[in-house]
Amino acid sequence: MPRLLLVEDEAAIAVLLEETFGDAGFEVVFASYGDEALVLLDSMAGPPDVLVTDINLGRGPTGLDVARRARELHPDLPIVFITGHAELEPHSCGFDDALVCPKPFIPWQFAEKVRAHLEASAAPD
Repeated sequence: MPRLLLVEDEAAIAVLLEETFGDAGFEVVFASYGDEALVLLDSMAGPPDVLVTDINLGRGPTGLDVARRARELHPDLPIVFITGHAELEPHSCGFDDALVCPKPFIPWQFAEKVRAHLEASAAPD
């Protein structure tokens, strides 16, 4: 069962995604804010299989900050950004291989995209 670190500060979206990813066969580790996600990344026993993070996380570190730390610890970790703000472009921040999904999205389709991204990231070049 792939382990997914989900970072989302909007409670309704977080609950919906936790349920959707759980139903899709993921083990979900959840953080509401960037600072909480950074602590989880540093303390998890083994890396997550994929990081799914909103870019804007309210107070504290952003999803980009979380992704940077995740890549410091796990250079090949697949990253998926969710955003409601098109002006925030992860590709210009060094995440060329990240999947970017704009809000709103259909949860089960989003879970399928995340699984496909995870599988593509694991495939040999």
